[in-house]
Amino acid sequence: MKRSLVFSAVALVLLLVVVWPCSGSQKVGEKTPIRAPELIRLEPKKLESPLFVFAPNGKLFAYNWENAIHVYDLKANKEIHLLADRPTGQSLGRMVISPTGTELLAVYRTSTDGELWLWDLREGKRLRALEFEPPKKSEPRKELLEIYDDPVGFSPDGKTLVGVLLRDGKWGLQLWDAATGKKTHGLEWDLDGIRGGVRAFRFSEDGKTLVAEHWKHIRDEKRSQFIYSIYLRLWEVASGRDLGPIGPAAEVAFGGIGAKMSESNFPPGSRLRQLGLSGHGCRVRTSPTGRIMVFPRDPKDAALEVRLVDKGSSARLFDSVTGKELPKVEQLDEFGFGPIWRVTLSPDNKRLAACGRLKLGTSGEPLLTILLMDVSPWRDQALKTRKEPTAKELTAMWDDLGSDEPAKALQSLRRMRASSAQTILSFLKEHLRPVAYDTKRIPFYIARLGDKSFKIRAEAESELLKMAEHAEAALKKVLDNPPSLEERIRLQGIMDVLNKGSWPPPPARRLLWSIEFLERDATPAAVELLERMATGGPEAWVTHEAATSLERLGKGTKAKK
Repeated sequence: MKRSLVFSAVALVLLLVVVWPCSGSQKVGEKTPIRAPELIRLEPKKLESPLFVFAPNGKLFAYNWENAIHVYDLKANKEIHLLADRPTGQSLGRMVISPTGTELLAVYRTSTDGELWLWDLREGKRLRALEFEPPKKSEPRKELLEIYDDPVGFSPDGKTLVGVLLRDGKWGLQLWDAATGKKTHGLEWDLDGIRGGVRAFRFSEDGKTLVAEHWKHIRDEKRSQFIYSIYLRLWEVASGRDLGPIGPAAEVAFGGIGAKMSESNFPPGSRLRQLGLSGHGCRVRTSPTGRIMVFPRDPKDAALEVRLVDKGSSARLFDSVTGKELPKVEQLDEFGFGPIWRVTLSPDNKRLAACGRLKLGTSGEPLLTILLMDVSPWRDQALKTRKEPTAKELTAMWDDLGSDEPAKALQSLRRMRASSAQTILSFLKEHLRPVAYDTKRIPFYIARLGDKSFKIRAEAESELLKMAEHAEAALKKVLDNPPSLEERIRLQGIMDVLNKGSWPPPPARRLLWSIEFLERDATPAAVELLERMATGGPEAWVTHEAATSLERLGKGTKAKK
């Protein structure tokens, strides 16, 4: 009788899981939790640091369990390797899988030392240790390692390895040859005595540049606080050349003098995520005058986003395109004994891994639990419930492409890519025109900023903003000695737009994001619009980028010479 009841209960749970995504009875946003099928549930015998990572190709999942790395095949739903070796007396601090899923880089460490090992995931054997000179014991490596989680990674082709090092008082990104484990060169900088370092980084999709999230803090005696400035810099991988900052810095003030920096204030990678750089690479576009914009790369079939809620004690799944909340995953509400330590989605959005204190053990101590769940029903539901944008929504998306907040522009790009190509291309066809500037008229428009007519002043300001890339030097010269208060106010307004980090003005941002969409779409209709944009003036950044996109697509260019 008991066996029959147990069988019936299990059958009911499986029926709910299988039927829900297809039945239509469960609506997006309903509060009733749904239990996800579990692939792995691990409860360690002792409290230890949980680590897990998905392979970028979505085929493997690796996790740290009782002093060994376990490698799990997601397609076969079974463990394929146990990587038990590790340096004597050292614990695992970080691991990352190569883009091809064939190698794993593991960082082992003590309080003052560390090693980097490269594993072969095809054979389950250690390939080599990377050439590594640990810092001196007098350097505060322990604190910085614990806070910033040992950033390491692979280049997109898997041939180059990158890690953060502190050497001789300087922070830098060290590069290694993956085939030999030998150092190639480093990207270093001197902070002039100001404490700081690298928190996270991302490669461009072609592997030629690195976007690094830096931080430095300054002691503000007046307010008895530390001010943390968190900013992004671009580095050329081959030469190690610093290409300068990207966008405005984010500042975080916290605590009194002597307070410690906490990840809860501004977690590592936060600034990268604000720009949409979540780990799928990016495209770097540089204007003829050296201004830089970075465009995140998202998989076209990306459907889900996971967010922590209730002070981190639970998590929810959302449609990454519409932002709508999906039905709750029951297991994520069971982490009731403190915050969820880690939660992440696989690249194909079909699996979700989470770790936290799920229950109390017999000793009364909390046990960490690692869960790997199948969330493909949530992904399917998100894809099925999306609707084509209305005319009003299309206009809002167009406006957001010029937003000061890159996350808004990225969200619009995601919505465009998830919509019918015909709908978006028809809309863009009405809004995209070749850009050409008559730079010889810059002095003329500057002079009109002081005109008595408001209409003429506004028109002059608009024209100067359009060719801001080329008008900056002339504007600065006039601003030093403006003939009138009105002219000074308008000049300063234009300069404020230019000085807002390295972003171009909103009209140019809107067009550049549109070019990014057209290149990704790559249909004949999209190529036709790129060819139209490439016929603009040769001095315009938009013309240059449209022509570059056409060249990458192998379609040549019709840009003016």
